[in-house]
Amino acid sequence: MNKLVLNVAAILLLLMSSCATKRSSQANLAGSKTDVLEIINRVNHYWQNTNPKPGNAFWHVAAYHTGNMEAYAITRNETYRKYSEDWAEANQWKGAKSDNRAEWKYSYGEKDDYVLFGDWQICFQTYIDLYKLDKDPKKIARAIEVMEYQMSTPNKDYWWWADGLYMVMPVMTKLHQLTGNKQYLEKLHEYFSYANSIMYDADEKLYYRDAKYVYPKHKSANGKKDFWARGDGWVIAGLAKVLKDLPESDPHRNEYISKFKGMAEAVKNSQQPEGYWTRSMLDPAHAPGPETSGTAFFTYGLLWGINNGLLDQQEYMPVVNKAWKYLTTQALQADGKVGFVQPIGERAIPGQVVDKNSTSDFGVGAFLLAASEMYRHLNNQSVPSAVLPGVHADPHIAAFGNKFYLYPTTDGTEGWMSDYFTCWSSSDIVNWKNEGTILNLKKDLSWATERAWAPAIATKNGKYYYYYSADVNIGVGVADKPTGPFKDPLGKPLVPRAAFKGQMIDPMVFVDDDGSAYLYFGQGSCHVVKLNDDMISFDMSQVKSFKPEGYNEGAFVFKRNSKYYLMWSEYDTRDPRYSVAYATADSPMGPFVKASRNPVLKGEGIVKGAGHHSVVQVPRKDEWYIAYHRFKIPGGNGYNRETCISPMRFDDTGAILPVDVFEEVKPVRIGR
Repeated sequence: MNKLVLNVAAILLLLMSSCATKRSSQANLAGSKTDVLEIINRVNHYWQNTNPKPGNAFWHVAAYHTGNMEAYAITRNETYRKYSEDWAEANQWKGAKSDNRAEWKYSYGEKDDYVLFGDWQICFQTYIDLYKLDKDPKKIARAIEVMEYQMSTPNKDYWWWADGLYMVMPVMTKLHQLTGNKQYLEKLHEYFSYANSIMYDADEKLYYRDAKYVYPKHKSANGKKDFWARGDGWVIAGLAKVLKDLPESDPHRNEYISKFKGMAEAVKNSQQPEGYWTRSMLDPAHAPGPETSGTAFFTYGLLWGINNGLLDQQEYMPVVNKAWKYLTTQALQADGKVGFVQPIGERAIPGQVVDKNSTSDFGVGAFLLAASEMYRHLNNQSVPSAVLPGVHADPHIAAFGNKFYLYPTTDGTEGWMSDYFTCWSSSDIVNWKNEGTILNLKKDLSWATERAWAPAIATKNGKYYYYYSADVNIGVGVADKPTGPFKDPLGKPLVPRAAFKGQMIDPMVFVDDDGSAYLYFGQGSCHVVKLNDDMISFDMSQVKSFKPEGYNEGAFVFKRNSKYYLMWSEYDTRDPRYSVAYATADSPMGPFVKASRNPVLKGEGIVKGAGHHSVVQVPRKDEWYIAYHRFKIPGGNGYNRETCISPMRFDDTGAILPVDVFEEVKPVRIGR
């Protein structure tokens, strides 16, 4: 009997080992992030070096720039940004350039009066992305002018060809995100509905290139439905971009998701064994052989769906891996050229030569989209663990003596109804010890019992001062050591609810080099005041209120090289887009000027809702770390968040560099 058990156990171990090897092999087919980064750079360097002059703003050039901006988002290579910036400047931040609205058209046309034709509007995607980097209004002025004029017309038939859904749908969601104008989303759905009515096949869940290719009016060479791969590639990529920016609350979001998932299934089922898609998706014999642009768009769309939880990884990653193998071993040439791109056209053409020398700007753009999303996918596989067990939010990190300390909100209750605070300590910023409860609202306060949120700590006069939100008031506690316990010295709030505009929450105290201490607080508006020397009182009449662009909550201030940095969280903490931005000033009271490159902390891939942060400097070093929360992985939301720490760096001008939420923190010890 024992021998039988041992033999069965041995077989099970072998099977488990085999399965693990298969999973590992499948996960690593793309190589490492370093490998993918090398491919992105090789492809983009080749294209930019062989095409140094900016082209016009028509669709094929502009499609490349949508891929180039994704490559920039991954690499932060300023050469890539400048390449798109120079192109946009050369085109005056316009598409078609006519200013006479009476002559604006939206049928096919390559002249400057076809302002309303989507092939002249795709450039707005890149202009908007560039605007987000420095908020120069000239970059989006034409986009807003054109699209708002278009929306003012009664016409619905603007998107009459499949390509147009990639060209313009993302423009609508991007502009809505910038302006808050809901008409962009209303018209998006109106125009999308028209497109569906003329070229969507509900049985196959795919799009004909346009109405003249609808079956049975048009058939492939073998009498089948003829779905052009690049055309459907445009659509699934466009839907991915739309869903990326579309609010969760949009009433038509589920419809876009349904279309996206349906297309993904049809794309999966029509892939060739070699990993590519033929130009006529359901009739490979019509125009046989590999084609890169459609394959790259499909790869991007499927990867985006996997990375954002819409597509099952186990089901779709084998499809992606086969496609990636084709893209990187057959389409990609050693010098960085991307081959096997079908030339400009609108259908699969029997007998048309497409070989390793066939390349084009839009095909390179599609390749860069796919490669950038593959990089994000590999990032998702290596997301760092939270630094604290369980769910904790709003972490305040500090360094006292030879230890680091974290003071978080205890999370995990609907409505954030926690009633106590804890403290955690670490000698290396990686491994944390729970120091226990340091303040219990129900036991230690007479004026609040719940909603214990967003604490902060400061030290002065040999004491430690603990500031916190309780029942939407701000309180203060005092202790002799950073681990408390903290006592309420006032018997009442330091800042009572409704004392100023907005909610009285999220306190933070900054102590300057001269010992002056400043209290920052508020949701909806930011308030700042100099504290009295006792650290537990201030002159209410001296409170200064202001609201930086995008400010919602979670103010945090620090000083570096005589410059004061004010950071805050944007959007609502329940919003996956929750993120951190900053401004600088020459005084702790401001005025603060928002930096051109924002946000500096935001979620990426499976990391959602990254925000409500704090910053710590390693004493006596120019080494900085940012603590923040994100939605718990997996299954998190605005009530189930976990605490993370990432390195934070600056460029030579003092600007904060974007935080990499996938970078793992290594141990660091104070004084070593």
